[in-house]
Amino acid sequence: MKVTPWNNGMHLRSGGGYGFTIKQKDMDIFRREWRVVRLKLDGILDYIEVNIDKDSFWNHSCSHLIKKEIGVWFRVNHIIPWRKAHPPQLSLEHTALNKFKLKK
Repeated sequence: MKVTPWNNGMHLRSGGGYGFTIKQKDMDIFRREWRVVRLKLDGILDYIEVNIDKDSFWNHSCSHLIKKEIGVWFRVNHIIPWRKAHPPQLSLEHTALNKFKLKK
Protein backbone atom coordinates (compact mmCIF):
# COMPACT_ATOMS: atom_id res chain seq x y z
CA MET A 1 0.00 0.00 0.00
CA LYS A 2 1.09 3.57 -0.56
CA VAL A 3 1.55 5.82 2.48
CA THR A 4 2.73 9.39 2.91
CA PRO A 5 5.05 10.86 5.55
CA TRP A 6 3.47 12.98 8.26
CA ASN A 7 4.79 15.50 10.79
CA ASN A 8 3.08 17.20 13.71
CA GLY A 9 4.55 20.56 12.63
CA MET A 10 7.51 20.59 15.03
CA HIS A 11 10.25 19.15 12.74
CA LEU A 12 12.41 17.93 15.64
CA ARG A 13 15.96 16.87 14.79
CA SER A 14 15.51 13.94 17.20
CA GLY A 15 12.94 12.44 14.82
CA GLY A 16 10.09 12.96 17.26
CA GLY A 17 6.73 13.94 15.79
CA TYR A 18 7.17 12.01 12.54
CA GLY A 19 5.22 9.12 11.13
CA PHE A 20 3.12 8.29 8.11
CA THR A 21 -0.55 8.35 7.20
CA ILE A 22 -2.65 5.25 6.59
CA LYS A 23 -5.38 5.86 4.03
CA GLN A 24 -8.93 5.05 5.10
CA LYS A 25 -9.25 2.42 2.36
CA ASP A 26 -6.28 0.53 3.88
CA MET A 27 -7.46 0.55 7.51
CA ASP A 28 -9.18 -2.85 7.17
CA ILE A 29 -5.75 -4.53 7.25
CA PHE A 30 -5.20 -3.38 10.85
CA ARG A 31 -6.73 -5.11 13.89
CA ARG A 32 -7.40 -3.24 17.10
CA GLU A 33 -6.60 -6.32 19.23
CA TRP A 34 -2.97 -6.12 18.07
CA ARG A 35 -2.46 -2.97 20.19
CA VAL A 36 0.90 -2.45 18.42
CA VAL A 37 2.26 -3.12 14.96
CA ARG A 38 5.79 -4.33 14.43
CA LEU A 39 7.41 -2.21 11.77
CA LYS A 40 10.59 -3.01 9.87
CA LEU A 41 12.19 0.05 8.32
CA ASP A 42 13.98 -0.81 5.08
CA GLY A 43 17.72 -1.20 5.75
CA ILE A 44 17.27 -1.57 9.53
CA LEU A 45 17.61 -5.04 11.08
CA ASP A 46 15.32 -4.79 14.10
CA TYR A 47 11.58 -4.21 14.20
CA ILE A 48 10.14 -1.26 16.10
CA GLU A 49 6.78 -1.39 17.86
CA VAL A 50 4.28 1.33 17.02
CA ASN A 51 1.20 1.91 19.17
CA ILE A 52 -2.19 1.60 17.46
CA ASP A 53 -4.13 1.24 20.72
CA LYS A 54 -5.54 4.76 20.63
CA ASP A 55 -9.02 5.96 19.77
CA SER A 56 -7.67 8.62 17.39
CA PHE A 57 -6.15 5.94 15.15
CA TRP A 58 -9.44 4.05 14.93
CA ASN A 59 -11.84 6.99 14.63
CA HIS A 60 -9.82 8.34 11.70
CA SER A 61 -8.91 11.63 13.35
CA CYS A 62 -5.23 10.57 13.48
CA SER A 63 -4.67 7.52 11.28
CA HIS A 64 -0.91 7.85 11.51
CA LEU A 65 1.77 5.45 12.66
CA ILE A 66 4.04 7.68 14.74
CA LYS A 67 7.40 6.88 16.33
CA LYS A 68 10.69 8.75 16.78
CA GLU A 69 12.60 6.01 14.95
CA ILE A 70 10.48 6.63 11.85
CA GLY A 71 11.60 10.27 11.87
CA VAL A 72 15.23 9.21 12.23
CA TRP A 73 14.79 6.81 9.29
CA PHE A 74 13.21 9.64 7.25
CA ARG A 75 16.22 11.86 7.97
CA VAL A 76 18.82 9.16 7.15
CA ASN A 77 17.00 8.36 3.89
CA HIS A 78 16.63 12.03 2.88
CA ILE A 79 12.84 11.88 3.00
CA ILE A 80 12.71 14.99 5.17
CA PRO A 81 12.25 17.77 4.55
CA TRP A 82 9.69 17.46 1.77
CA ARG A 83 8.11 20.25 -0.25
CA LYS A 84 5.07 21.73 1.46
CA ALA A 85 1.89 19.87 0.43
CA HIS A 86 4.01 17.41 -1.64
CA PRO A 87 5.09 14.57 0.66
CA PRO A 88 6.77 11.66 -1.12
CA GLN A 89 5.03 8.32 -1.57
CA LEU A 90 6.34 5.40 0.47
CA SER A 91 5.45 1.72 0.33
CA LEU A 92 4.11 -0.19 3.32
CA GLU A 93 4.01 -3.95 2.91
CA HIS A 94 1.93 -6.17 5.19
CA THR A 95 4.22 -9.16 5.77
CA ALA A 96 2.48 -11.19 8.53
CA LEU A 97 -0.18 -10.67 11.22
CA ASN A 98 0.84 -7.36 12.84
CA LYS A 99 4.14 -7.03 10.92
CA PHE A 100 4.81 -4.47 8.22
CA LYS A 101 7.79 -3.24 6.20
CA LEU A 102 8.25 0.41 5.19
CA LYS A 103 10.25 1.16 2.02
CA LYS A 104 11.16 4.25 0.04
